[in-house]
Order: sequence, then structure tokens, then C-alpha cells
Amino acid sequence: MKYATLKNIASYLNIPLSSGRSENRRLALLFLPDIIEPDLLDKSMNVIRWSPKALGYLVRGNYNEYNQILEKNDEEIAVKAEGFSDRNNTQFLRDAIKRNTTIKYKDGLGAMSCREDMWQKIDYLVARTNPQKLKALFTELEILPFLDGTMREEVKEVLNKLISKENYTYALFLLVLTAVFRGDVKELAFLYSSEEIKKALLSRGAKNMLPDDCVYFSDKNYMDREYQVFLYRNLRGEDGLFKKGILMLDGSGKIPKAKLLLEDDHIEICSHLYEGSPMLTGNTVYIPMGDTTNKNSLGILCFEYENFTNNMPMYFRSGLFLSSNYRFKTPQVQKVVITLKERNKMSNVDKIAIKGQLRTSGTNIIFTKEELQEFCENPDIKKEDWFVKFEKYILPNLLSREYTNCCITEEDIRRFPKGGFTNQELTKISFVFKDFAESHWRKKNTYITCEVPEDFHYLVREDN
Repeated sequence: MKYATLKNIASYLNIPLSSGRSENRRLALLFLPDIIEPDLLDKSMNVIRWSPKALGYLVRGNYNEYNQILEKNDEEIAVKAEGFSDRNNTQFLRDAIKRNTTIKYKDGLGAMSCREDMWQKIDYLVARTNPQKLKALFTELEILPFLDGTMREEVKEVLNKLISKENYTYALFLLVLTAVFRGDVKELAFLYSSEEIKKALLSRGAKNMLPDDCVYFSDKNYMDREYQVFLYRNLRGEDGLFKKGILMLDGSGKIPKAKLLLEDDHIEICSHLYEGSPMLTGNTVYIPMGDTTNKNSLGILCFEYENFTNNMPMYFRSGLFLSSNYRFKTPQVQKVVITLKERNKMSNVDKIAIKGQLRTSGTNIIFTKEELQEFCENPDIKKEDWFVKFEKYILPNLLSREYTNCCITEEDIRRFPKGGFTNQELTKISFVFKDFAESHWRKKNTYITCEVPEDFHYLVREDN
């Protein structure tokens, strides 16, 4: 038999790698509010300081040195005891959780209540752990002995009800309380009441867990960087990218965070700030977010995950952005380009190529003579190193075609056999030309939307 101490609980969970703290302090901070970590707190906070020795007893059941858990024949033996590793600190922590004291972080990094801090930490651990391991945790670990046996059975009954409904986050929260306060959880009895449990679950979501194949995304080669994001803005049929698009991935906290800022001042000024947490399922990164400037409207950014084994930072991803059309409030999917390279370090032609890549009209490039001429006379394009070769080898091929609307594919350009072009040059030419070739279309398929054709609803409406 093993008891539900912080150390034993952690052995069932998929916990993050060591952050440089001592093992006992790291285990304590996995579950307990940050009020026990002075280095994180504002100077105005009353902190709880456990000595290294007392902290060791805390994570092994919060016994003092005279009555800690013993092992005999691979079974743990624990006594019903009132002695804590540090009674004053235990009481201080218990009261902070009871009152839900606000934790103020140093350097103006915000504030959070004790219980919310614990819930977020446990949310993160539950989301990372296989459900089978969670079930084993609750079935194989025994609650530490209470002086009051009746109360101990009541606590076990509450835990069993939560586990049967797979509400692992709140069940683990209550189990952690028994690991730290043992029989003193009577002072926190209201947290075990059905009313308090219902209120907590409603305010935080019913199950508080990710799907079985989904974990929070925290790859160090992607996190703690600022990326440029390119995508089209839907504005009265006009064709233009958001002037500013920035994706920020932050892996410094217990749960990774993401922010997507989109701004533009063409015709109508707009600004959107999406916030959420990145998740990985299979080989796809999903970032569900809420637009804090637009009633928390949902936006989901997704892209293919690649594990960079050479420790290089992620520098480019092509993705999709699912959101609500800002004018008509209907769903839309857009292609997205995410780069580590800053916009001001890109040439105008680089940006035009990105615009072409973002189109969703397939690989066919349909163009007129006028559009071809516009391409050849663009001053930025004429400065490109490859333009002279383009005029000599590719342009005659395009001019030789019969015109009303001529067609060439991206592949035809990228596989062009003459002129000694590099692969990179031909790729750039194909996408830059694609943008110009469609430049006079009012609707250029830069969006994948749920827009319904005129009168289509009559075809599916039931007759009265």
C-alpha cells in the first residue's frame, strides 16, 4: 500500500522536466500555490518559507521527523498523527487556501488567487497525463490517516463520485489537500461540499481535461519567440493583408500561452488580440483563442508540427486560421504564413510572393496580357536578380500563348528547364506571378468560407 503524498502522487503524473529547483521544492510547487515561493512574490506579500528539511517531510506526507511514513515489506506504514513538518507554515497555507488569498507577483506580473493557481497547475498535470494513469493514481494510492475516521470516509466518498465522472482536476485538488493537511482538512470542509464542487466545475468547465491524444504544446524550439503572421483581411471584397500580424508563444508559465495580434488601418481601422493556449495532437498544433477585443470571439490557428532535432528555432510554418467573418459573423478559414523573419527585413517582392502563396485558388495561374505587362513593369520586380533571365527565357514562353485568359501552373514555372534558375528563384517567380495574374479579380479565393450562394437557401428550406 502507498499513501497519497505529494511525492507518490507525482510519480503517476507526466510532470515537466526539472526547472533547476531542488526536487522537494519542485514537487511542492507542482501542486501548491506560489505563495510558498518567495522568489516569485511581490514584496508586499506575506510569504511562507519552508526549510529544506521541513520541505522534505512536507512532500512525503507533511509529518514531522518523529512520525514520518515508514516502509516495511514494500508497504508504507503511517500513523494517525497531528505533528506537521512545520505547524505554523501548514496553518498559514491552510488559511490562505481557505480565504483564497490573492497572490501578487513581483515585477508587475499580475495576480492570482490561491485556489485558482492550484487549479491551473493541476489542470496542466491532468492534461499531460494518460487517463489510465490517472485512474491508477486514485485506485492505488490510499488517503493518509485522519484522526477522525468518519471524516476520512466522507472525503473518500466525495473523491469516488468525482472520479466516476472523470472530474480528475477537482478530485486531485482535494486529494492534494489531504496530502498536506491530513485531518486538518476539516477546516476546509466547505471545499468538499457538493455546492462548492458544482460552483467550481461550472466556472471552470465540466471536465477540465484535454482529449486523450492532446497535450499542451511547449516545444522549446517554438516557444518564447515572436513571429510574423501573414493573412488576408476580409474588407468589402478588397484584397489586402493585415498590416500587422504578430504571434507570441510563451512557455514560461505552468500552462503555455499564445497571443495573436492583428491590426490594419486601411479604410477601416481594426485591431484584434486573440489569447489562448497551444496544444498538440498528433502532428498538428492547435491554438484555440478568444478575441479579447471582440466579445472573446473564437479563433483557431493550426499548423503542422515538426520536431527540429538540430535545436534550430522554428522559422516558418504554413497554417490555417479558423475564425468568424468580422462583418457577417459566419465561419471562415484562411491560409496563414508564419515566419520568424521580421517584416522590415523582407523585400516587397518577398511579401508579394507570400500573398500569392496565401491564395486558395489552386495551382492554376490564369492571366491576361495586361496582367503580364503589369508584372514585368513593376519596379520592385525589375530589381530582382532573376528578372533579366525571366525576360529572356520565361517571358517569351508566356507571350507565345493564345490570349483571352491564358493559363500556366505553379509547377510549370518551378520546373522551367532553361535559364539556369535556382529552385528558390523559380518558386519565388511562380508565387509573385500568381499574385499579379489574379490582381484584377474582385474575389480571388483568399478565403475558404461558409458563404451561401444567393437563393440557395430555397433549395434546402422545408415547404410550409
